[in-house]
Amino acid sequence: MCELKDAHATNFIDDQKVAVPRIDIFICGFVCKDKSKLNSARSKFSKCVQNASGTPSKSKQEGGLGSESLPSKTAETFEHVRAYVAQNRPTMLILENVPEFANRKKEKNEKGSEGKSDLDDAIEKLEAVGYAVSYNVYNAEQLGSLAKRPRLWIVGILRAEAGDKADAMLRHCHALMGEVRIPQLDYQA
Repeated sequence: MCELKDAHATNFIDDQKVAVPRIDIFICGFVCKDKSKLNSARSKFSKCVQNASGTPSKSKQEGGLGSESLPSKTAETFEHVRAYVAQNRPTMLILENVPEFANRKKEKNEKGSEGKSDLDDAIEKLEAVGYAVSYNVYNAEQLGSLAKRPRLWIVGILRAEAGDKADAMLRHCHALMGEVRIPQLDYQA
């Protein structure tokens, strides 16, 4: 994932760097550990996408909420996804993460309302490079996964190619995803 920002990736068959071509549909999940409810240290990564520097929010000594400076894999991998998308401009994006990625930050902004979520920051960054973006939470099982857990799905359509139909296309994508029921495959030999 981290190699994508340079539009190159390692071919694991021969261990050589190869160019990653432009693609029409980009589907990926980026690291969710920093945001997962299973991670007891997740509060230390409250602004990881906004910071996009690989570090969470500021410590108390720096005027923040007391988060320590820990590397954020969620921010790092999202930033590489964003860089690849900005450079290669696939027509459609489908990104996956944990629903907690959409949680609002606990601190109050200057108007007294809750701060933005990492999802809000991610959407802003994708919109800034030309995408119409929407999201929804679906059970992974209905989309064919063996896992029975909710997952956040972010869908983006390149406005330069879809024009004024981008928002309608997003609605149709989510309608289809909500109706999909992929049967479980028998993975036993």
